[in-house]
Amino acid sequence: MNNSNNYFIVTIFCLQTLYNCILAVIGQCIYGFFLQTYPDTYQNWTIINNLSLKIDTFELNRDQCTENTTDISNNSAQIWAQQHSADLIFRATLWRAFPVIIVTYLFGLYASQLNRRLVLILSVFVNAIHVIIYQVIIYKNLAEYWWYISAFIAGLGGGTNILGIVINLVIIESTEESERSSRFVRYGAMTTALSAIATFGIGYYIQWRGYTDLLWMAIGLELLSIIVIIFFLKPTYRSASVDETTALLSSSSSSNDVHIMIKTPTISKCYHCFDICTVFSFKHRSKKKSISLILIIVSYIFHLLALSSLSIMLWYLLGAPFCWSSKDLGQYYAVSFITTAIFSILGMKILSCIGANDAIICTLSHICFCIYSLWISLAQYSWQLYIALLINPYTSYQSVLTIPMISIWLEVHERNNAFTLLTEINTIILAFGSSLFNWIYARTVTYQKNFTLFLASGLCIIPCILNICLFVISRRTSNEQALIVVSKTNAESTLLPLSNNVLSQAADIACLIQPPHSLTDAFCTSHNNRSCVHSYSSIDNQSDRQDDLPNLNCFSLTSYNFTQEYDNLIISLLRRMSHLEELTLNILIFDRSTLITGTHLDNEILIHMPRLHTFIFCIISETAITDPAIRISNDDIERTFSNLKHQQVACMVDYFIPLKMICRVFSFPFKFDRLEHVTNNIPNIVFKSVTRLNLWDKDPFKHEFFVRLTRAFPFLKKLSIWNIQAPFSTFDERHLSDKDWCSIVEYPHLISLDVARANTHYVEHFLNETKTHLPHLTELKVTYDDLEIVTKNFTRDETRRSCAGVKRLIVEGPINYSNDVYNYFPLFHDAKNASRLLR
Repeated sequence: MNNSNNYFIVTIFCLQTLYNCILAVIGQCIYGFFLQTYPDTYQNWTIINNLSLKIDTFELNRDQCTENTTDISNNSAQIWAQQHSADLIFRATLWRAFPVIIVTYLFGLYASQLNRRLVLILSVFVNAIHVIIYQVIIYKNLAEYWWYISAFIAGLGGGTNILGIVINLVIIESTEESERSSRFVRYGAMTTALSAIATFGIGYYIQWRGYTDLLWMAIGLELLSIIVIIFFLKPTYRSASVDETTALLSSSSSSNDVHIMIKTPTISKCYHCFDICTVFSFKHRSKKKSISLILIIVSYIFHLLALSSLSIMLWYLLGAPFCWSSKDLGQYYAVSFITTAIFSILGMKILSCIGANDAIICTLSHICFCIYSLWISLAQYSWQLYIALLINPYTSYQSVLTIPMISIWLEVHERNNAFTLLTEINTIILAFGSSLFNWIYARTVTYQKNFTLFLASGLCIIPCILNICLFVISRRTSNEQALIVVSKTNAESTLLPLSNNVLSQAADIACLIQPPHSLTDAFCTSHNNRSCVHSYSSIDNQSDRQDDLPNLNCFSLTSYNFTQEYDNLIISLLRRMSHLEELTLNILIFDRSTLITGTHLDNEILIHMPRLHTFIFCIISETAITDPAIRISNDDIERTFSNLKHQQVACMVDYFIPLKMICRVFSFPFKFDRLEHVTNNIPNIVFKSVTRLNLWDKDPFKHEFFVRLTRAFPFLKKLSIWNIQAPFSTFDERHLSDKDWCSIVEYPHLISLDVARANTHYVEHFLNETKTHLPHLTELKVTYDDLEIVTKNFTRDETRRSCAGVKRLIVEGPINYSNDVYNYFPLFHDAKNASRLLR
C-alpha cells in the first residue's frame, strides 16, 4: 500500500474513532436527563448537575439500586428513565435513518463523477454541525423534538457511511487481494485499541467534568479531520472512473481506419439508478459465484441484525442488577476494546495458520456471538460480564471479512456499486434494527429485561448456517484464473495447475480432455507464451473421433499466442461439448482465409451447444488483404451477431495496407485483464477489467492518443509499447500539432512500463513529469542508450521524479552502473544483479 494512503487512512481512523467514542456518551446524557425529570424525585438515587450534566452516583444509592433486583417490575426512576431513553433513541434513529439511506445511495450511484475529497469534507462538516446542535440542546434545555432535528441533519451528511465507502475503496484499490482480509482486521484492531484508551479516559473525565467539554472536543476533532482530508486525500474527478457504456470525453481519432461498434440497447437514467441493486445479479456471472455472493450478503444482514440488538447494552448496564456509573462503563468498554484488539488478531492468525477460510472463520464467529449473548443475558454480577469479554473478540469477523470476501468475486468496475450496496444494507439494518430493539427493550424491561439478548443469540444461528453453505459451495468453485478442475468417476474434484510450459500447443488441450469414461465438470486453461503456435499434424483430427463430453458444463480457453490450428483443433474440440453451459474464449487466430464473424460462431460452434447461456469471448483474427478495394466495415460484422440474444458485442477493424487486416470482436463488457496489439484506433468505450496492455502500431502514437488511453484503461498496471515511429522530429515539437499538448497524462495504477522496443520519444514522453505522471512506477524496461539520452546522462530534473520510485531496472546486457545511476534511481540498490537481457 502507498505510504501516503496508509497515513491518511490511519489518521482518519484515529480521529473518527475518537469522535465516535465521544458521541457514544450521548446515551448516558439522555439517560441522566430522564433520571432528573422523574416525577418521584425523592426516590431518585442519582443526582444531576445541570451545569455540566455530570452524573454522581453514591455508594448508598448504588446499594439501593442493587436491592431493587428482587423486584425489577417496580415503577422506579431507573426503569422509567430506561423506557423513555430507549424511546427517544428509537425515534431519533428513525429520523436519521431516512436521509442517511438516500444520501448514501446517491453518493454510491454518482461516486465515479464526484470529487471524493469534497464529499468527505461536506460529510465531516455536517457532523460538526450535528454536535453543535447537541451543545445548544444541552445548554438551552431545548424541547425533545430538537434531538430529532439534530438526528435528521446528521443524516443529511451521510455520517460514517460516506467515510466507510471512500476508505474501503482506497484500501481495496491499493492492497493486494491476498492481504486484504488481514489488513482489514489490523485496521479494525487498531481502532479498537484506540477506542479502549478513549473510553477509559472518557469515563473518568465525565466523573470529573461532565459531558459538555467532551462535545467541544468532538467538534475540534471534526475540524481537524477536514484539515487532514484537504492535505492528504488526493481529489478524484469524473475522468478517473467512467461507466463502460459511456463514451470517452475526448476527440475521436483522426484516422479514418477507426471501426468501432457497440451493440447495446439504450439505457435510461432511471434504469441506471437501480444498477447498484443488480450488482449481484445472476446475469453478470456464473450461478455458483452469484449464489456465493448472495449467501455472503444475507449472512451479513443477519449478523448486523443480531449486532444491532446490542444497542440496548447501555440501558442494560445502567440499570439493576449492575447500576454502573460512567466510570464503570468506561472501564468495561476499555477492557472490551483491549481484549478485542489483541485476541481478534491472534484468533485470525491462528485460524489462518490452520487453513480455515473466511467462511469457516465467520461460522465460528457466529457461534461465539451466540455464546456471548447468552452469557450476558444470564449474568448477575459484574465479574461475569468481564469473563464474557474473553469471547467477545471473536464475534465480529463477519463485519470485517465481508468486503474482502465479496471483492474476490467482483470485477474492478463492480466494487463501487457493491460497497455502496453494503453500506446501504449496513445503514438500514443498524438504523431500523437499533430502533426496533430499543422499542422492544422499552416494552419488555419491566418483566423480561434480557429478552432482547435472547433474541440476539437466536438471530446469529441463521448466518452460521449460511456460512456453512458458503463453505461447501466455495470448495466446489474452481479458481478459473489458475486451475483446472477435473472431477473423475467415484472421486472428488482434482486440482490440476497448468504452467505456461505445459500447454505450449493448442493440441495439448485435446489430450487433457479425457474420454467419456470420466466425468469432467469444468476445464480452464490460460496460456501466456507469446510465441506462435504451430501445427500439430500428429494429432490431426483425433478429437473428432472421440465421443462427446456430456458432463462438461464449463470451459475456458485463454491463449495469447497467434495460432493456425483454430479450424483443425479448437472447433473440433468445442463441438464435443454439447452440454456446455458456460464458455469463455480468448484466442488469437493467424493466417486464416476469412475473419471470425457471428455467423461463423453460430454455425460452427454455438449450434452444437443448446444449453449454453453464458458466452464470454475476445477473438482476434488476422487475414491477408486480397483486394484492397474491398473494405469490411464494423456494420458488416455487427450484423452477423444478430442471433446472439441478450448479448452486447463490440468490434474494431485495423487495416495494414497492403498486407493484412486484423479484426477484434469481443463480448461486452470486456471481462479479460489483458489486451494485446492495441493500435491508435482505441474504441470509444472503457475497459475497466484490463490491467495489462500491449501497444503496437505502424503509425506513431501522439500525446492525444495517450490522453485517450488513460480514459479507456483507467486501471492499467502494466504497459508495453512497440513502436519505432517517432511522432515528431524532436522532443520540443509536440506543441506544433498536438492540441492536448498542455495536459499531463496520469496513470494512477501503472507499476510496470516496457519501452525497450519503442522510439526514444516515447521513453521521454513517459519519464518526463511535465507530460506524464507515474506515481507508482516500480519497474522500467528500457534500452540504456535511450535512458541516457532522455535523462541527459542522469542529470535532468524533469525525469528524476518518475525514476525515483523504480526498484527494478531492466536494460539490455550487463552494465557497469555509475554513481549517477544510483543517485538517479535511489531505490535501485543492486542494479548489476537486477539487470537482465532483453528477449
